Amino acid sequence: MFLRDKILAMDLPFAGFVLNRSYAFAEGFREPERVELPPDASDAAKSGLAKLVALARDERQRVERDRGLLTRLKEHSPQGALAVAAPHLGEAVEDLRGLMKLAQGLTEGGLQAPVPRPQEEPV
Repeated sequence: MFLRDKILAMDLPFAGFVLNRSYAFAEGFREPERVELPPDASDAAKSGLAKLVALARDERQRVERDRGLLTRLKEHSPQGALAVAAPHLGEAVEDLRGLMKLAQGLTEGGLQAPVPRPQEEPV
């Protein structure tokens, strides 16, 4: 927000925000809470499932956090600007393959959407 304010104060064009390494549009998470172990499941299986449940809870919290951040960025974007979420790829983007994954994540799945603004009345 600080950088946006500085750019706008200098009358420079501001195209929008990029929320980098974001989980905002993460899809395909499984719900380990729904897994039913057999009655004779080992202690290791029960422990492993409990750990998966905790990890899934952490992942969902990241998704909700990043969705909230993206919403706030959209709300604070000037008219016509974008707020986009670059997906979290798990590693640094250092080669062409990584760049292609990043581009695909930005252009597919609804990650890039114009900020909705009410129509202005003509003066």
